[in-house]
Amino acid sequence: MHSTEQHSRNAGFTLIELSIVLVIIGLIVGGILTGQDMIRSAEIRSTMTQIEGVSTAANTFRDKYNGLPGDLIAPKAAQFGLVARNGQVGRGDGNRFIEACGQGVRDFACEVGAFWSDLSRAGMVTGDYSLFADFSADTGVAADITGADMARYLPEAELGQNNFVTVFSAGGRNYVQIAQITGITAAGAYTLGYGMTPQTAFNIDEKMDDGNPFRGNVMATSDAATPGTFIADLADPIADVVTADAAAPTAPMCAGLQGANMIYNTVTEDDAAAMVCQIAIRTSF
Repeated sequence: MHSTEQHSRNAGFTLIELSIVLVIIGLIVGGILTGQDMIRSAEIRSTMTQIEGVSTAANTFRDKYNGLPGDLIAPKAAQFGLVARNGQVGRGDGNRFIEACGQGVRDFACEVGAFWSDLSRAGMVTGDYSLFADFSADTGVAADITGADMARYLPEAELGQNNFVTVFSAGGRNYVQIAQITGITAAGAYTLGYGMTPQTAFNIDEKMDDGNPFRGNVMATSDAATPGTFIADLADPIADVVTADAAAPTAPMCAGLQGANMIYNTVTEDDAAAMVCQIAIRTSF
């Protein structure tokens, strides 16, 4: 009898201990997930601050030098000790657009590269991006750039994941873009990828604009078909996105249509967490 009672008490203690362990595990897992969410939220806030800082720096530069970084005309660039340029189209022509001379819309060449060099030399951004020094041809750098050298030409985005902050001009407006870039060729072409999830892109868009990936000041971009275009400008964006009726796409997409609504692809947890996005933000300069 005594043995039976002792066994029951031991079993009871075991169940209590097991419950305590499960509670502790739950608290730990919950704490980890909450911590991850807090880190991601902090990265998003830092990225938005970084984006706004680019516009602030460019506008401050314009107020001081009467021209935009990269686009500043040749005589003024020489006067203030900035990288030399010849004033031809896309080479410091003073037309208020940040252009890549003879290269693609979003390539790293001429004014696009000099944008960061000018800001760096003027002391208006943190980081040293003064290595860019070539306006002589339709190229951005003397040789292919990869790895740690990337950060000598472009600022790294606060999001991490090999995302960098770039600029380009399209449709008569200047844009700041957050995109994964793993290299720059000697011809000035980016090696582009995707280092942002639809959930993160949506969070940035909703906080800075309207949450619509196809409209407004913040939009999703694509490195397919025509580099530098917005997804909404592609020939047939609906063919590559989620719709309410169609079967799941063969690969995750950043944004698309759900019925009549234009959305970032956060339909499932897997979709929301896929690294498939780049975004461009219309600037104030």
